[in-house]
Amino acid sequence: MPQLKFKQRVNAGLKQDETEHLQPPNSYRLNRNKRLIDNGGNNLSLESMDGTSIGFTLRNPTYSVIAAVSLGNNIYILSTPGKSSAAGDIGEIGVFSVQPNTGGGTYGPLYIHEDLNLTSAFPISPSMIRVTKENDEIERLKWTDDFNEPRSLNVTNPRFLLNYLSGALVVGDQYMVLTNDIIYDGVTYGPDHVNANIFTVTTAGGTTYTNLSVVRQYWPIELLDWSAGASAGDIHFQTYFVSTGGKVKCGAYIAGFRLYDGTGFYTP
Repeated sequence: MPQLKFKQRVNAGLKQDETEHLQPPNSYRLNRNKRLIDNGGNNLSLESMDGTSIGFTLRNPTYSVIAAVSLGNNIYILSTPGKSSAAGDIGEIGVFSVQPNTGGGTYGPLYIHEDLNLTSAFPISPSMIRVTKENDEIERLKWTDDFNEPRSLNVTNPRFLLNYLSGALVVGDQYMVLTNDIIYDGVTYGPDHVNANIFTVTTAGGTTYTNLSVVRQYWPIELLDWSAGASAGDIHFQTYFVSTGGKVKCGAYIAGFRLYDGTGFYTP
């Protein structure tokens, strides 16, 4: 099975003064190269540190990598089977978590959707993708391919980490299948299946599915857009604002609002 090789650019040298989320681009904190340490008295030790060269496989080895970016010990990867389609194709966002002591790690998909429209016809260069740690709860992955609207995803959103086993589904909620195909209510769903990988739980269908897979609560793809569409809903006039000594000499008062979902996402 082919392996993806990801090599860190380290031309900026060793930088250990900054905190991890402020690490300068193309620099490294530690390395995996072994060092022979002479402790004196003919006492030697062979020591190794964090790796700079690792190998791993994607969920589907037929996918092509469109972009990759790292933060700390995590490498975020965008891939697609759409090697040259100008129309775009299904896209997968995954993360490879490096184990510093072994140089290995594990890869897992975070988000898969047919409307990500990724394609190697519109590659994402290193300057077009970023991942930043905004606070303890938000690590935001941002990218653009000059083909789709710029998008972002909070990769630490709890719903991307919580798997729902068969029997734990909630009626009315939507779910995303990220690994093996499952069968729910007689229909097969999966990342590369013709029925796509998103399904809605109904009372008639129940809360169980067959086959082992990674199933997580669905995050609408519209919320990945840089400027997500939002409806203001119905706004009804109630009363005029009553001035009690304000400084507005003419015109009208205008009230504005934004919706916030608690995971770092705001409407325009």
